[in-house]
Amino acid sequence: VADGLAAAHAAGVVHRDVKPENVLLDMQGPLGPGGSHPALLTDFGVAKLIDTPRRTRATKIIGTPDYLAPEIVEGLPPRAAVDIYALATVLYELLAGFTPFGGGHPGAVLRRHVTETVVPLPGIPDELWQLLVQCLAKAPASRLRASELSARLRELLPMLAGMAPLDVDEPDAEQPEDAPDASAASPAAPVSTAEPVRRRGAVPLVPGAKPADS
Repeated sequence: VADGLAAAHAAGVVHRDVKPENVLLDMQGPLGPGGSHPALLTDFGVAKLIDTPRRTRATKIIGTPDYLAPEIVEGLPPRAAVDIYALATVLYELLAGFTPFGGGHPGAVLRRHVTETVVPLPGIPDELWQLLVQCLAKAPASRLRASELSARLRELLPMLAGMAPLDVDEPDAEQPEDAPDASAASPAAPVSTAEPVRRRGAVPLVPGAKPADS
């Protein structure tokens, strides 16, 4: 996936909606590093050319709340770094079974992207955790490039082989009905419905899975 993003970014394209539903496994092609099936990044339907001039100010936040980078919530134009943040969120979810800032009302999710620090995951190699922290940095310039992330993940792959699934509880992110929303961070928030908070294990990528209806 990181390789796919690197190719897209080199062509001046930001995906803007990296999430598990948009990653498919190629069960027919040759195996990749570590004997894994190649991953295919799909659905460039909301992709954007980098540095494309905007004739009008955007009135909607485009993307899926759980995977949106802080700068998108704050109304800044999308750059390649937003895809790195989203992919790091996917990696966190694959390990923990839940996203680092998800759960509850979409407005609360957006606010947490801007204001909260990612909660550590016990039981994963420190090198992998530091990589996740760097790619989930609030400042876009602090994140790795896609090609750098790909190289680092290939280095870490051997130590992940045979690692047992993490058994962690998803934080209680439910918000009371009168809780403040993310309007202070952005006047326009997505309207997608958040899933209820629950305890989950690691989330595998499903071969041939269809993207969820939006």
